[in-house]
Amino acid sequence: MPYKVNCVNFYIMDKTSPSKTSHQPPETDHPPPETVIARVIIRGVVQGVYFRVNTRDTAKRHSVCGWVRNNKDGSVEAVFEGRREDVEGALAWCREGPPGARVDDVQISWPGRIENFKGFHIDYESS
Repeated sequence: MPYKVNCVNFYIMDKTSPSKTSHQPPETDHPPPETVIARVIIRGVVQGVYFRVNTRDTAKRHSVCGWVRNNKDGSVEAVFEGRREDVEGALAWCREGPPGARVDDVQISWPGRIENFKGFHIDYESS
């Protein structure tokens, strides 16, 4: 039976002691989906068009964690963490953006180090 992967490590109770936890995923016939992290910088007309709010909503629809913020240079930056296909779905949306946006350039990097975010949030501090 498939299970949903959250952006945090698995914690299951050890059957020998109710106070101990294990960092092992539950046993299934299928290996857990690959968790990836992507950083994206979007340039164009991307501020003042609700890009961050729509990015947060898109991340939630795709069940990915991370954050989004405006940068002082006029770009929008986001980090998405989750199953590869879900992260790629959020990245695909970033190439179009919300109504009113004009996306001229999208730069994606794959840092590799998983952060284990607990949800998706808007960072209102510009970098």
